[in-house]
Amino acid sequence: MKKIAVDVDHTLINCRSHLYQVCKLFPGGSASQNKELKYSVIKDESDDKCGLLSKLIHRFTKMGKFSNYTVLEDSTDAVNVWFERGVKVYLLSSRPNFASLNAILRQIFSKSNLMYSGMILNCNNKAEFCKRFDIDCLIDDSPSNCLNAMVNGIKSICYNKPKNNERYKDLTFVDNWKDIGEIINRAIESDRVLELE
Repeated sequence: MKKIAVDVDHTLINCRSHLYQVCKLFPGGSASQNKELKYSVIKDESDDKCGLLSKLIHRFTKMGKFSNYTVLEDSTDAVNVWFERGVKVYLLSSRPNFASLNAILRQIFSKSNLMYSGMILNCNNKAEFCKRFDIDCLIDDSPSNCLNAMVNGIKSICYNKPKNNERYKDLTFVDNWKDIGEIINRAIESDRVLELE
């Protein structure tokens, strides 16, 4: 186990997606639906493509609208163990790439002392990204993302949230980060590709 990609919203943090639905209305706010893989690697800072959105987010931040967003219970412990064992952990999301939103994410991750190798946003095809960059395992709350990754030969763990009512026979559903951590740790300890039941 060398590389893991972890979805951000509803998987790693408790962020609701309605904010990102609004962001998609602004220029540069939507992941391309083209077949060709598109994504943004996030550095320390990036420029917003829309100043109005940046001003709105800044105002909402001052009003404390983002103060309730945190990493999910046990996720930091699990991810940090993998990182300390030399596994590259990438935060992978289709959320828009806006500097003001990215700053909020970095604050959330900094407060929880979350360690990660990189953050990739605005990704239009997580399965293709994982395949192209030799990701061993995708952890995501979307069954379709997990199934698509599996088709590409990537092991997947579906973080089971209430919206995932359907049970797909080929997917591994886990409803807490402690169990996710144990599954990945066993794979790391045995130095093998993840084998899921």
